[in-house]
Amino acid sequence: MSRHAELRCEHCATPFPRKAGGDTRFCCAGCRYVYRMIREGGLDQFYDIKGRAQTRPVESLAFEVRDYAWLEDMVAGAEAAEEEGNPARLELSVTGISCAACVWLLESVFAREPGAIAMHTDAAQGRAVLSWRKGGCSVVDAVRRLQGFGYEFGPPGEQGDGAAGLGQRLGLCAAFAMNAMAFTLPRYLGMPPEFSLAGVFEMVAAVSAALAMLLGGSYFIARSVRALRHGMVHIDLPIALGVTLAFGGSLFGWVAGYEPLLYFDFVAVFVFLMLGGRWLQERSLARNRNRLAERYGHPDTFRPADGAPARPLEQLEPGGAYRLRAGELVPVASTVVEESRFGMAWISGEADDQAIPAGGIAPSGSVYLGEGETSLVAREAWAGSVLQRLVHQPAPGEMQDRGLRGLIAGYIGLVIIVGLSAAVWWFARTGDVGRALQVAISLFVVSCPCALGVALPLADRIASARAARSGAYPQRRGFWGRLARTRKVIFDKTGTLTLGRPVLVDRGDLDSLGADALAALSAITSASPHPVSRALFGEVAALGAVRGAGDIEVTEEVGVGVRARVGGVLWSLERDPDAGSDALFTRDGQVEARFTFADSLRPSAAAEVAMLGKMGVEVFLMSGDRADKVRAVAHQLGMTEGRWGARMSPDEKAGRVARLDRRDTLFVGDGANDSLAFDAAHCTATPVDDFGLLQGKADLYFLGRSLGWLGEVIAIARRRRLAIRSVVAFALTYNLCAAGVALAGGMNPLLAAVLMPLSSVVTVALTAGLLAAGGRRPAPGGEVSPRRADRLGDHLHLPLADAGLLRETGPAGER
Repeated sequence: MSRHAELRCEHCATPFPRKAGGDTRFCCAGCRYVYRMIREGGLDQFYDIKGRAQTRPVESLAFEVRDYAWLEDMVAGAEAAEEEGNPARLELSVTGISCAACVWLLESVFAREPGAIAMHTDAAQGRAVLSWRKGGCSVVDAVRRLQGFGYEFGPPGEQGDGAAGLGQRLGLCAAFAMNAMAFTLPRYLGMPPEFSLAGVFEMVAAVSAALAMLLGGSYFIARSVRALRHGMVHIDLPIALGVTLAFGGSLFGWVAGYEPLLYFDFVAVFVFLMLGGRWLQERSLARNRNRLAERYGHPDTFRPADGAPARPLEQLEPGGAYRLRAGELVPVASTVVEESRFGMAWISGEADDQAIPAGGIAPSGSVYLGEGETSLVAREAWAGSVLQRLVHQPAPGEMQDRGLRGLIAGYIGLVIIVGLSAAVWWFARTGDVGRALQVAISLFVVSCPCALGVALPLADRIASARAARSGAYPQRRGFWGRLARTRKVIFDKTGTLTLGRPVLVDRGDLDSLGADALAALSAITSASPHPVSRALFGEVAALGAVRGAGDIEVTEEVGVGVRARVGGVLWSLERDPDAGSDALFTRDGQVEARFTFADSLRPSAAAEVAMLGKMGVEVFLMSGDRADKVRAVAHQLGMTEGRWGARMSPDEKAGRVARLDRRDTLFVGDGANDSLAFDAAHCTATPVDDFGLLQGKADLYFLGRSLGWLGEVIAIARRRRLAIRSVVAFALTYNLCAAGVALAGGMNPLLAAVLMPLSSVVTVALTAGLLAAGGRRPAPGGEVSPRRADRLGDHLHLPLADAGLLRETGPAGER
């Protein structure tokens, strides 16, 4: 699809394709609805602050009915905890924040609530603190209203040490570094040793370095020790070794009164710089993780059928009866007690609903789509069930490159051998122990990987900021290094290459309906979970004609449609028997409107696939859908036979990915049926969708409907690799020269104090310069596309083929 055929949503700035008779202003009904609320509510300043920043499309979130019983309990607890006369306070997690305008909108809307005092929002951590007058504010209603603007609230959850803990360490280490430098500077400027305060100055520098080691150095030492216990060489090991030897040598020099060994200022500054680089990296990852929350988390408890309190899923045994509410997942394969309807989207990846009779089996991972509650009887234990296997996420690790670990081990061994050999040689030559130690310690000091310790986190931060401009957010360490090796991109179809939601093709019939017909259509679609009903409910809601079912009795016949009697008139939404459209809306049997829907490719999908080919990347398509539908999508993308597969189970997808992978695959998927393929791929990406199963498991997630980010992030990863290689070359040159000076006995604390920040400045400039120079990539026509100018918020202001493996599943999909 050509770029000139794309439009940009007036609310969220997401690109979307132009369609005949379609909306030309908004990408979805949800954005149209929120846009109208903002304008009518006098909140226009939101768009002034937002500018051209791209935010997440609202889609159906504004119209969804959420259960906030958990919030009522938290509000009651918050009010009970405060004394009379004091305001109540409550901290909640909030998602959907993409820029400073979102923060302004949240706080402004909440401030309008009766009894509300203020909301303070931490966008980076995805948290909001609400305060209100006890008994004078309906916090639940306020949160429902904010959901109507496209923001989701949840319990605060747990806060790890992560970036927040590193930030506290960093602030203290900055003070210790300043103290160490300030009290060492007089010695560099010629302060005589006999000066009355010289000893005090040295003691303050020593204490500052010791505190820096205690708070900052211990971070790297502890991580290195843990890695060594598991038989791994961590990238923090040379940092830990360098600061430990420098600090130990400085202590010896201080006690022995040997000035050439005093590197206290170096130790404090080095710890601060290394901690700063690590904090920058962790903060970037934490911001991306906290920007995202799963709309529907997989279950961790079940509710027994006898009304007992919820229990952990690990306690669900075969034969155990439990109950589900509409929209909840079936945790284990279970026998259905009464006929109910279940969605299979999590299993097949497609929008397939099935009516399962009493005594039938609801598979693990299906979604209950009936009204009210239903009872089921477990046929298996949670451990080993399909859902447990699919949602299980391995413990997070560093995911280091094996070659990097080998390089670090070799580098450390070489430095230690050379340092000890130099000490022995100097002692044999001079007989001076202090001189021999000074040469060895100076070598260890100048060999500390300061350049890499600053360059790697900085490169990741700049790369992440540039990816965010395209709407893509990495959330795993080591992702950029792995992505740079990508030579194969593998797509799931529904929800990944296609939008996965019905899109109303022609609004003409809908716009022609009268107020009574719109109200009836809103009523009969409000309670139906069918994708067509949800799409129409959103379209009607965007017109301002929202009406819930209320006391109207709505009946739904699986596979036929929904109907209800409103004011003596029988309204129905049913399948078109003549297949001239997807749905008929009738009044007493007379057709009022015909609705046709399409499930189109994501904007820029075809262009991105062509772009990947120009970049030397092979593209594959794997789907659980029918062969004719997969073939149609493959042909739209220009994919040849053998590059796509249909009717593939999760295990088959994972097997194909494993055979394709040479540590060079990127799998892009969105459903539980893609989880096993995620485990087999080298890198993974997922869209932010309604269920969000893989959003916590993926290396990267992306906002919006376009795939325009894909070629961009691969180009960024390759540019980052060039920048890192250039920094490594500089670091090797610098270390060889500095080591030569140290081995010759010419290194001293003052020279080391000058060289370390100087090398760091050169490293920062080299990293930022090379990454900033890579802001363009070839456009599909062979020209150079303009750099994306959309920002995701004021806080982002950094510069910025083995085709035969699938032949057994195509073209007809036989296996």
